[in-house]
Amino acid sequence: MLEKIFLQVINMSYIASIVIVFILVARLLLKKAPKKYSYILWAVALVRLIVPISFESVLSLVPVNSTPVSNDVLYDISPNINTGMPNIDQSISGSLPVADVVASVNPMQVWIFIGSFIWILGIAILLIYGMVSLIRMKGKLKNANCEKDNIYQSDNVAIPFVLGLIQPKIYLPASLSESGKEYILLHEQTHIKRFDHIIRFISYLVLCIHWFNPLAWIAFWLSGKDMEMSCDESVINQLGHSVKKDYSQSLLNLTTGRMKIGLTPLAFGEGDTKGRIKNILNFKQPKFYIIIIALVILIITSIGLLSNPLGESVYGNSTESITRIIQSIDLYEGKTVEILEIKDYDEDRIVAFLSGGNPSVIEFEKNGNGNYVNPRSETHGNQALSNFIIGHIGNTDSVIVVSIKNQHSEIMDFSFKANEEIYEVNFDSDGPDVQWTKLKESDAGYRFEWDYIDGNLSQVDSNTSDIWIQNPSMDPIEVVKSAIENQIGKDYTISVRFVGAVVDDAETQRQTENYKGSELADKRGWTDQYLTENFLVVKASYDIEYDHTKTFMDDGNLEQYFYLTRDIDTGLWSIIDNSSSSPR
Repeated sequence: MLEKIFLQVINMSYIASIVIVFILVARLLLKKAPKKYSYILWAVALVRLIVPISFESVLSLVPVNSTPVSNDVLYDISPNINTGMPNIDQSISGSLPVADVVASVNPMQVWIFIGSFIWILGIAILLIYGMVSLIRMKGKLKNANCEKDNIYQSDNVAIPFVLGLIQPKIYLPASLSESGKEYILLHEQTHIKRFDHIIRFISYLVLCIHWFNPLAWIAFWLSGKDMEMSCDESVINQLGHSVKKDYSQSLLNLTTGRMKIGLTPLAFGEGDTKGRIKNILNFKQPKFYIIIIALVILIITSIGLLSNPLGESVYGNSTESITRIIQSIDLYEGKTVEILEIKDYDEDRIVAFLSGGNPSVIEFEKNGNGNYVNPRSETHGNQALSNFIIGHIGNTDSVIVVSIKNQHSEIMDFSFKANEEIYEVNFDSDGPDVQWTKLKESDAGYRFEWDYIDGNLSQVDSNTSDIWIQNPSMDPIEVVKSAIENQIGKDYTISVRFVGAVVDDAETQRQTENYKGSELADKRGWTDQYLTENFLVVKASYDIEYDHTKTFMDDGNLEQYFYLTRDIDTGLWSIIDNSSSSPR
């Protein structure tokens, strides 16, 4: 959990860094405008550093993916980032450690755990520093004299400042002359009216979270300068431009050295006296066109930096996006893609489509950002009608049979039997169509018999591993190898050759998280600890040839995931499920 929060903060900090750079440029454009416009712009950076979500706009100035580092980087065998800038992605991803398939922990998990620990340590140090400074400050202010209301004077105060959130108090140096007190006091009261003391406190807390980002420190410092200068300008607007010299003199008379009682987020004083005096003396009532330009820059920049690029958050959420994803997969590159139907089951999305006219399906999983990722696909080539068996839909062990036909299929209806249940499939049109059949749950797996209306094809097969003829072993790779090689015993298998297999740590971690707390886990008595220690996924490849007078399944060089559990008493691994096979 901590690692995922850390990755989310990294993503937010990365996007906020881009926003801060834009604001630095915008400040230059707003140089002749009142400082309140620059000060308001810093609120955009503050929002980006706090809020992990955003809206979309064609005016977005953010040129990258708002989630460049996904949680999958913790588990991927070959971790990568996606900033939206290929050169940067390739450079950084190439330097990330690659997982060893026989190792128990992905090295990225180790590095991110260490990073998250250092991150928390940094937050703790800054918070403790702020609290200690506050306690010390209050100790030195306990003898301050109350002039009236919330105004205090103290010999321990070198510069005026505001302290407190709910009931803020103004502290003035005891040495402050009466002639300059009016200006300084109005300045501090303006801070309170604008809630600057609260904004500054929140800004410090945000800085504590993003302490590792140097641009966050720059933003904290510059926003403080803009806050003070905009407050000075507000005082001049209230008292008139004739007070600029006297106001500047009152600032100059102040002791501008460091406060003896140190920094705290609950108190901010008057810094950068030289810059403030220069700004006060140069401040003029802006011309109308300057205000218009400043407002346009402020509005466009705010919308552009608060929003994400249009369409970014609909990854896998539209027909166009899904089509692009499919066509980016090597198997479908250069082929026409026709989406037939999309079905959602909890966090899973199943898409039935035609690829080059051939029936196909692709499975997506929804991530924490609302995008659909980790696509797994299957295509049956040279067949007008195909059936795809998809197991473990959503958070259950339900099985869906997806029946897809293209425009060349003349079959309008057929039936199949799963165990003892008979299911009728009726297509709605003469053209391409898809039908979804949810099977009755079975702990013992499924045995299928297909009966097409023309009676020329039948099949007996299973989608679950209970039908796999396997040899349990201490070595999970050997179990998978035996299951694949034993396929030769089926009457529709002509030949089979095991090519290779590896333990897929990324898929193991993903499936473990899916199973934890699920109905299937409850049904089979799998505790979270059992799954963590006794469940894994093996990715295997093999060559197989079928007798196509007896089965419609694809053959050739196939790739498939096998899910295995280990018997606690014997230590033997056995297959409990598998994914659909797909051509390599």
